[in-house]
Amino acid sequence: MPKVCFISPEYLPLSGGTGSYVYYLSNELIKNGFDIDIVTGGTQTKDIQISRHLSVNFLKIPRTPIVKSFMFAGSSYRKLRSIQDSINADIAHANLP
Repeated sequence: MPKVCFISPEYLPLSGGTGSYVYYLSNELIKNGFDIDIVTGGTQTKDIQISRHLSVNFLKIPRTPIVKSFMFAGSSYRKLRSIQDSINADIAHANLP
């Protein structure tokens, strides 16, 4: 089964265009046989397995808009390095400013 990892500064709750894009695209890909991992910012501190085909990995980053963008890029890189063996993604799709 092909596996996609989305890197997105937002996911749930849907608060903007990027989060909505990743949410709806990932749901359609799951319907077509893909497994999805999402690396996102948020207040959640524990990664969660939503379903057999969808897991969400959270990064703790500041909420200040300018700082958030820079911190997210660095934090997402470190998170991907730490989970790369367990997710084994075929495609990494970054949704960064």
